[in-house]
Amino acid sequence: MKTITLSLVILLQGCSAVGAALDSALKTDENKPSLADVGAKVDGEMIVYGIEKSLFVPKHPKRCKELHKSDQAACEQKVKQLNQHLKKYTDGAE
Repeated sequence: MKTITLSLVILLQGCSAVGAALDSALKTDENKPSLADVGAKVDGEMIVYGIEKSLFVPKHPKRCKELHKSDQAACEQKVKQLNQHLKKYTDGAE
């Protein structure tokens, strides 16, 4: 997860890096905002969007086997109890 996050941060800084490279290659007007500044704003907006949309939040497990081994037995016991409880209400309901 750390490598994915680090890779995303490096990629998201690409707009400001490209803007800085273009600023040095092109002659731009001093009164206009530099391409590096515009790229930095785009990078910032992409990071805010990623945080607001919870792109960096890990997904919850859907099965007991997706849990850590020490938690699997307790999960399976809880599922068994819930199934027994639900069986009382569903037997003969058809």
